Amino acid sequence: MWYKKCGIEDVPWLMEFAKRHYGDLLKNYQETGVWLAHRVMQEDVLILRTERAALVTTEMVRVFDGRLLHCAYLYAGNIWELLTLFRAALAWARTRGGKALEFGCDTGYDMAPLAKRLGARLKTDDIYYSMES
Repeated sequence: MWYKKCGIEDVPWLMEFAKRHYGDLLKNYQETGVWLAHRVMQEDVLILRTERAALVTTEMVRVFDGRLLHCAYLYAGNIWELLTLFRAALAWARTRGGKALEFGCDTGYDMAPLAKRLGARLKTDDIYYSMES
């Protein structure tokens, strides 16, 4: 299955994809487009897509313990293609010194089957999953 790292030329596709999958939850359409256009050019962000799935992953350092994490969000689409994108994002996080790739869902989508396939564990807050790198 093909996937690619997104560039500026993919922003219109990503916006239409987000609109289709997030619908009314995507409140700030224009601002999201500007945000994506800036983020595709930054080294600490990985935006991947296939024909039917997309994934945005970013680095962050937890203030309280200095742990480097990679958080995936803005993902949607075909479950099998998402599996490929999550695995690619975890590999990227490892090359950047990350300790984990964390993800969750605030749109009501049940992430448990995806998490199980990825070998991720549910964190103590029962919302987010973590794949250790």
